[in-house]
Parts: sequence; structure tokens; C-alpha cells
Amino acid sequence: MPLNASKVKSATELAFSPDEVLAAWLAAPLSPPGLREQGVQAVLFDLDGVLINTAEFHYRAWKQLADDLGIYFDRSINHGFRGVGRSDCLNKLLGEHARDFADSEKFVLAERKNAYYLAMVNTLGPRDVLPGARALAMQLKAANIRMALVSASKNARLVLLKTHMSDWFDAIVDGHDVTKSKPHPECFLKAARVLGVKPARCVVIEDAEAGVRAGHAAGCRCIAVGETDAEQYADAAVKSVAEVDVRLIEEVLAEAKVNRGPRALVRR
Repeated sequence: MPLNASKVKSATELAFSPDEVLAAWLAAPLSPPGLREQGVQAVLFDLDGVLINTAEFHYRAWKQLADDLGIYFDRSINHGFRGVGRSDCLNKLLGEHARDFADSEKFVLAERKNAYYLAMVNTLGPRDVLPGARALAMQLKAANIRMALVSASKNARLVLLKTHMSDWFDAIVDGHDVTKSKPHPECFLKAARVLGVKPARCVVIEDAEAGVRAGHAAGCRCIAVGETDAEQYADAAVKSVAEVDVRLIEEVLAEAKVNRGPRALVRR
């Protein structure tokens, strides 16, 4: 599907200064031992909505907190929370009243929401990994393509542990490791640096608009998963991770060498 390139915002338009980007990227080693010389060197995965579907858990937890506070909250409002860190989501929930809460009070509210969420996360198991995720991980391992988990969630490691996915990844960057939420590129820049690869040799797999915008701002190519607003910003769009394979990932990166402007390469 054609992409409306005018809607794709650069790092500058998203108010990320060159100094911020440089500070996050630093100086990664260009060719660590065993790194692929050609094509894609790493795939950077979001967690929720890509490898596992805990988005419903987040919705229910925010809805419970909103009900506690007497704030109206529905699925359309929750849509804007996808891919965004907990603190920023709380400020969105509180809206114009956010300034009336002290940081200590916000911390208590965020922890209450997290407790609601964790009660549901503790029910997770390997059965909850989305179809196609394991097969893709095996393909990437066989092709010597590194993998990183990049999530705004501070519970990402717990989710990976519960679902037995921890060993899949060469690096994990979660909400504990960054100070800025997506669409800021800090998380993807840090993952690339930890892996020792250039962002331009990475492909991001995301289900949220904020995540796709963050990936592009970092200099990566992006595949959008699911029927979300993210697909209009991505270089390729698929219905689920089950439709992603090494061939598609390589196509997305190869197209970048010909056409530097983001565009939809394929809609499967």
C-alpha cells in the first residue's frame, strides 16, 4: 500500500536534537566477532502485540485505575497508550489534572496500575506466545541475524521469563534501561549499540505508531504488525508476526538502499 510520506516525521520534527541522538548512539563497534557482513545484521522486536498479546492486560489495568479515580477511559483512549512508557501513560490518563499530583502520588498510582497488570501477567505461559514467533526466531538464529527485545515495559523481562522467551535474545532493552519513551529513538539506538551494529543494518518489528516512528528516528527500517495506525508509517505491513520471515526482512533492508524515503514495501 502506498505510504503518505508527508506523515513520516524525522527525528528533527519529533524534537530530538542531534546531540540527543548522538549521545544515545555513542560509538558502537562496527564488526563484532561473528557478525554478518551482508544484509540485515539484527532484528529489534517490540514485545506486546508482536510476540505476545498482553495489550488487553494493559487496557484492563488502566481501566481499573481510571475507575478507581473516577476518570472516563475506553479502548479508543487506550489506543494512544500503546508503545508508551508507564509514567507518560499516567500523565495522559490524568490529563490536565496531572499537575495537581505530586511525583510521589503519581508513583503510587503507577504502582497500583502495575499491580493490576502483574496479577494478569502471572497467569502467562509458553502457550501464550503468538503463532509464528518461535519459527521466526529459529529462522533468524539459523541466518546468524542477531535479535534484541526492545520494550517500553518495565515488566518485559518478567513476561519473557514466564513465556520462556528470555533465551531467544542477544540483548534486552526495557523501561528500566531508558529515560525517554517511544517515539524517542533512545531504546532502539541503545539496542543497536549493545548488539554492536549500525541502526541502518537493523529492522524493527512493531505494532504501535510510536514504536515505528522511534525506529525510523533511530535510522532503522520498520515492519508494522497488525491492523493499527503503525502501518501507514512503516516500510512493510503484515497482519501478524506469522507472516514475517527472513526474506521479507531482507527485502525491507534491501529496498532502503534504493529508496531512502520510508514507504510501504508490501502489505501481506
